[in-house]
Amino acid sequence: MELNMFFNHHPVIPKNQIGLPFKVDKAFKRENGTNRVWLTYSFSKKALFCSVCLAFESKETNSFNSNCGMVDWKHVYQRIEEHERTILHGRNCDAYFMHLKNKTIDKLLYSQYPHKRNQKVINNRQILSTIINVIKFIGKTGLSYRGNLNEAAYSLENENIDHGNFLEIVLLISKYDIIFKKHLDVIIKASKRAHEKGNTRRTGNFLTFLSKTTINSIISIITKIMKKKMSVEILEAEMFSVEIDSTQDISTKEQCSVLIRYVYMGNIIERLFSLIRCTDTTGKGFEALVLNVLEKERFKISTFNVVMDIVVEAMNNRFLKNMDICRDMAILDPNNFEEICNKKSLPDNCMKYLSAKIIKYNSTATSSQLKEALLSFASNWEKLKLTLEDTYKTNYDLDLHIIEDDYDDEDGIDTVNLPNSSEITDVKLKKNICKSCKNCAICCYTVILKYNMFQGAYCALATAYQYLLTLPITQVECERSFSVLKYIKNRLRNRLTDDRLESFVIMNVEKSILNTVDNEEVINSLAAESSLLKKALIY
Repeated sequence: MELNMFFNHHPVIPKNQIGLPFKVDKAFKRENGTNRVWLTYSFSKKALFCSVCLAFESKETNSFNSNCGMVDWKHVYQRIEEHERTILHGRNCDAYFMHLKNKTIDKLLYSQYPHKRNQKVINNRQILSTIINVIKFIGKTGLSYRGNLNEAAYSLENENIDHGNFLEIVLLISKYDIIFKKHLDVIIKASKRAHEKGNTRRTGNFLTFLSKTTINSIISIITKIMKKKMSVEILEAEMFSVEIDSTQDISTKEQCSVLIRYVYMGNIIERLFSLIRCTDTTGKGFEALVLNVLEKERFKISTFNVVMDIVVEAMNNRFLKNMDICRDMAILDPNNFEEICNKKSLPDNCMKYLSAKIIKYNSTATSSQLKEALLSFASNWEKLKLTLEDTYKTNYDLDLHIIEDDYDDEDGIDTVNLPNSSEITDVKLKKNICKSCKNCAICCYTVILKYNMFQGAYCALATAYQYLLTLPITQVECERSFSVLKYIKNRLRNRLTDDRLESFVIMNVEKSILNTVDNEEVINSLAAESSLLKKALIY
C-alpha cells in the first residue's frame, strides 16, 4: 500500500526549463528516445533522485538514493548514465517489476494468509452459530443443559456414558456436520494429549467454544438481547404496568417474578421481564426491587405509571383511593354506550381523573376532548362493531406448560391423567384464537386502530383505551411463570444459579422473543469479551 502511494507521486518530471541547472529533455530521455521513468526531481531539495532505489531500500547508497540527492550539475548527464548501469539500480528495477506483477516476497509469502484466516473465522462463526441454536433449543424446551459428570472433551468419544443434554445434542449434530465434526476431533485430540500429560489446566489460546465459561457467556448474552428487544417495545408503547409476585423454589429461595403488560401495535402483550431473588416481601421491598430492575434497563420511571399489585393489601384498600379513576374507565365499557346515547351528555366531572393520568402521553387528552370523542364514538358504535372480524388472534406470549406445583411422588409428575397430544394441540389453538364479542374494550380499541381513527377524531380516546388495556386485572401470568420455574429448577437441578435460572425461565416463557434473537449479534457480542475470541470470530 505504501509503495503504491509512493509511485502515485513519482517520478516528478519538471514541465518547463525555468530555474533548472540541467536540460530536462536530455536528463529524462536517453539517446535512443526512451524515457527514464526512474528519474525524479525534488523542487524542495533541488536535487535529482532515483525513485526506484528510494522505494526499495538497500544498505548500499549513492547520490541518487541518499537524503541529499544528486546535485553534481557539472557532470549531471554522466552521473545519470553511471547510476543507470550500476548493479544496485538493476536489482531495484527487478524488484520494481516484481512489485508490478504482485510477486514481491511479502505477496508470495502472505498473499494467502488473509483468505485462510477469513475461512477460519467463517468456520468458527458457523460452529458457534450451531452451538447457539442448541442453547436456544434447550432454553425453549426447558431441558437441563449440563450433566453431573463426563463433560471433559477427552471423554466425548465414549458413547456409552451420558455427557448431559447439551453435549449429547452437540455430538448428534456432529454426525451430520463435517465442519463441526472436524472441530470436535481437533479438541478431543488436544484434550487427550493434555490429559495424558497430566495437565489439569488447558492452554489459554485453545478455543473449544464448548467450555462452561463460553456457554454461560452465550446464555447471558441471549438474555440481554431478549430484554433489549422487550425494552424497545415497551419504550415505544410509552405506558406499561408491572405485575409482581413471589414464590419459593425447590431450594427455599424466595424468587420474584416481574411481568410487564403493555399495548404494542394494537396488541395486548404480557412479558416475563425478570425473575430475581428477593429478600424483602413487604410492599416497600417489592417496590424497591421493581424500581431497581427497571432502572437497570434504563427505563425512566418518572415518565410511566407503574401499577404494582401487592398481594398483602386488602382488596377494599387496594382500590379505595382509585374509585374515581375506576368510574372513568367504567364509562369506556361498550355496555354503557346505550345509556350514554340516551342521555346525550356526560357528568361534568367525568373523565377528569382519567385525563390527569394520560395527559402526559397525549396532550389532546383533556377531559372535554375525551367526553366529546366518547359521545361521538358511542353513538356510532352499533355501526362500527359490525365491521369487526368474528375472531382475532391474541398476543399473550406466555404459552406455558401448566404443571402441578406438588409432585405426587418422588419419581416426578403423575402422568396418569395428562391429556393426549391432540387434546393439548386443540387447547393451544383455542387459546390463540379469541371470539370477537363486539362488546368490550378490546373490540373498541381494535375498531379505532382498524380505521386509523387514532390519528384524527378519536386520538385522545385511543390513548384512554390503551391505558385501560395496559392495566392488569389478575396475576395469572405470574402464577404460570412459577410453574415454569418449578419445572426448570427441580430436585435434580436445585443448584442452578439465580442468573442461569432467570435466563432459562425467560427463554422458556418468551419463545417468540427468543426466536428473533440473531445468532450473528450473539457472536459479535461474545467476540467483544476477549482479544482471543475477537481474533477467532471477527474478520
